[in-house]
Amino acid sequence: MKWIFWTLLVLNGLYYFWQVDQSPLPVMVENPEPALASGVARLVLLDEAGANEPLGEQTPPAEPLPPPQEIAAPETMPEPVEVIPEPQEEVATPVITPSPEPPVAAKTVVEQTCFSLGPFKDPSAAEKAAQALQAFGITVAHRQVEDRTAKGFWVYLPPYDSYVEAKQTVQKLKLKGITDMFIMGRGEYQHAISLGLFNKEDTAQQRFEEIKVLEPGVVLAPQFRLTKREWLDLLIVGDSLEKVAEIAGLLQDFPGATLSEPTACK
Repeated sequence: MKWIFWTLLVLNGLYYFWQVDQSPLPVMVENPEPALASGVARLVLLDEAGANEPLGEQTPPAEPLPPPQEIAAPETMPEPVEVIPEPQEEVATPVITPSPEPPVAAKTVVEQTCFSLGPFKDPSAAEKAAQALQAFGITVAHRQVEDRTAKGFWVYLPPYDSYVEAKQTVQKLKLKGITDMFIMGRGEYQHAISLGLFNKEDTAQQRFEEIKVLEPGVVLAPQFRLTKREWLDLLIVGDSLEKVAEIAGLLQDFPGATLSEPTACK
């Protein structure tokens, strides 16, 4: 077996050398010169220039270009600048300002006091007092009032339906001794029987009791007289103490007239 191994090994070696002998030699191809930039001279080697050419006549080599400078990056990046657009010119709209209102004057509070003076039975006396008060600077207004004054007590029988019926009652009372009677002929009390008008209440009460025994419908009523009287309403502006003193002196000339307490002014 060994001889087979060695035989194969020798054959492989012979085949290798045969392949090497048959391969073509490499061809040297000159690289074309690269294109030079404008203004840059080509480098000439000493071998190309020739040994006999003087060195002084050789073309000086071109200065090498400086290496490109590296631009150093800034240590800090600049902050972005905000570009603010210029505001466009706007057309101003006219503003109408209302004219200020005139200042309102503060209201001055004036003290006012009112009184009433009277009563005056005689209108001429009331007019005389009014003129005197107006001379003091007091505002005066006349006021007429109807006063009821008692004039007595009336005893009577209410109105009957007719004069005939009232006449029959009068005759019946006369038979029993009642006198001083008469029949009302007109107005609200027509056909009523009047039994007397008395100034004193006790006298009127006795007459009432006498008739009541005979006629239970008898009436006892007070009577009043309407009297018109004059009053003066006074308005005093400002301090009233001085004016009241002047009015008190004036009352001596008008007996029966009095000054009321201060009242609310209307």
